[in-house]
Amino acid sequence: MRTQLRQVTRQLERYGQRVAELRTMRDTLRRIERDHLAPVRPRAQQKVSPPPIQVGDRVWVPALEREAHVVALHGNEAEVASGAFRLRVRVEELERRVEEKPTSPSLPTGVRLVRRRTTHRPPSELDLRGQTVEEALAALDEYLDQAYTAGLPSVRVIHGKGTGALRRAVREMLAHHPLVISFRPGDRYEGGNGATVVELARLS
Repeated sequence: MRTQLRQVTRQLERYGQRVAELRTMRDTLRRIERDHLAPVRPRAQQKVSPPPIQVGDRVWVPALEREAHVVALHGNEAEVASGAFRLRVRVEELERRVEEKPTSPSLPTGVRLVRRRTTHRPPSELDLRGQTVEEALAALDEYLDQAYTAGLPSVRVIHGKGTGALRRAVREMLAHHPLVISFRPGDRYEGGNGATVVELARLS
């Protein structure tokens, strides 16, 4: 056990040294670019700065090697969440992820593509009764993503009372979900403790 701890400690120390070296190299390159390259760069080739990262953005987090959602901003640091993981990361280390729209194939001359407008909107509640915990959590995660994308401010999740196992699993997931701002048991007209009302993050 002690040997494993020493190995992990050495790996962490090497990782920290490597991160420090990379940051020093990055700062040096930026200083060289600012002092020597910026004055001679043609105006037409200057890149437009991307908009600042905001709460609700989907970003790539190198430390986790996965995508996450920004749930809070603290100065030059962002608090991100991905599943059960939550941590603070410097904003400049994050990369905003934008869903790419599929390119349309070219059409013959004189042919015009007519698109039918759709207004798909998920229902404002999800009934999980009768499902296993695993099935229910998978369905809930997909539903929350759809509701957030559709701009729903809040939804109701019906899990029933029963033994309470499904209710506990649902609320545990909601407590760590990046798209959830808050949740509460339903009142007497919303299903009581057999349902949970969820407030979702707003689209930026």
